[in-house]
This record gives sequence, C-alpha cells and structure tokens, in this order.
Amino acid sequence: MTKHDSNDNKIEWARYSADGSLNFSSKSRYDEKGNEIEETYFNADGAISGRYSYTYEFDKNGNWIKRVESTWVNKGEKSSFELKRVTYRNITYY
Repeated sequence: MTKHDSNDNKIEWARYSADGSLNFSSKSRYDEKGNEIEETYFNADGAISGRYSYTYEFDKNGNWIKRVESTWVNKGEKSSFELKRVTYRNITYY
C-alpha cells in the first residue's frame, strides 16, 4: 500500500508478508519544494522503529546542493536528532 500527496510525494507506505500481515510501515513529510524533511518507520505493532530528519542547502537555482540526514536517538532520559550523514551534490549548468 502506498499513499501520495497532491504533489505525488510518497507520504505513507507499508510492507506486508505473504500471509497479508503487516511487517512495517513508513510516513514522510515534505517541504514546499517537494524535498523530504522527515521520515518515520513503524513496526507492525505501531511502535516507532526509526525516525529521520533532513535539512537542505540550495544553490541560486533552487536545487539542493547539501542534504544533512539526522537520526533520532534515545540516550537515557534525553532524546534528540544526531547527525548521520551529509550528502553533497555538484550541479553543472550549461
């Protein structure tokens, strides 16, 4: 099952076993430019199994050139997003 928003962004999807039982699912949020800004994964019982946040830097043409991916971590009584990966894109315009 996959659900899309009015901009055709995938906002929900689920994966099922051969017997039809839910394995896991995901929900995503997007910014006004269609860039994914948050993604949350759920176990079959609905418990969160992973949560990710994405921030972007854009060039003068509005294309992202840097994406910072952070993951939600629980440390004792404190929870927060921690840096996971930084992706850079070089775009050549003609």
